[in-house]
Amino acid sequence: MNRLNDVTIVIRSVGERTEGLCRQLILSQGIPEENLFLIHERPFSRAMRKGYQLGADQKRTWTYCVDADVLLRDGAICKMISIIKEMPEQTLGVSGELLDKFRGKKKSAGNHLFRTKYLPALIEVIKPYEEESIRPESSAIKRLCRKGYQFKKNVLYIGLHDFEQHYHDIARKAFTHSIKHGKYLSELVHFWKKRATHDPDFQAALLGLSKGVLHVEDKVKINVNDFKFLQDAIAEEFDTKSEQISDFDIQSADEVTSNMNKQENLFTVAEELNDHAEKQFRTQFNQLNYVDLLRRFGGKIISDIKNKIK
Repeated sequence: MNRLNDVTIVIRSVGERTEGLCRQLILSQGIPEENLFLIHERPFSRAMRKGYQLGADQKRTWTYCVDADVLLRDGAICKMISIIKEMPEQTLGVSGELLDKFRGKKKSAGNHLFRTKYLPALIEVIKPYEEESIRPESSAIKRLCRKGYQFKKNVLYIGLHDFEQHYHDIARKAFTHSIKHGKYLSELVHFWKKRATHDPDFQAALLGLSKGVLHVEDKVKINVNDFKFLQDAIAEEFDTKSEQISDFDIQSADEVTSNMNKQENLFTVAEELNDHAEKQFRTQFNQLNYVDLLRRFGGKIISDIKNKIK
């Protein structure tokens, strides 16, 4: 039996530019069209619940939940199923590793292949939006793992994350990075500043980050509806990207694979440590103080960088 007949695919979208391309790349792997569902739910806790319930209702052995900002290489889903089939029966699921454009690194993001029979238990531990963390899906999985289930991250290098996105979505992600990845702020600024000279996506990221480091709250939600102020700021400075796949730089699985392997898409610690001023600052302040200072006073610095690049 074709193992792809036994998997339900749920694409979770909040209007990402790559929604259609994400779907096209999945279908090109041999997934039957009737096995694929596209949902538009906000906030994310509601999207999680609806996606898991869809999988449970379809009663196929596997349910693969993937965000619309993920672009998969050819054969990724079939290989993921082969891997989880060899794991213990109490394995709740696995996730693949993606190259994240704005971290310049491989990471686990936006994709989870579950054993469908465990989805009802996962639905029970989803917290409502008002109580959820900035990593709601990871938090729900961890709650089940404390009950004896297992989950394995990064079982296979499968694609790209956050490539080809709208400028306002990039800025929103950068805003949340300032809270979610605070200890990596110096790394992000260094990486984005260098890439922004030739890629406007990173200019949008710097704008979002500059807003985020001045955010007075310690917590931030991930609901797209909470970021209209950022969309307005982006609209004033950037044109709108076309949503026609023919206008994308990445249009095929081969181009996904090519970008996964491009050295220019990767950031290394050596790049950051080559900055003498950075090394001097780290000598004077411990990591905690550094992060706090950068978050509180870095907004103007990042804005100045962005303005000089334009």
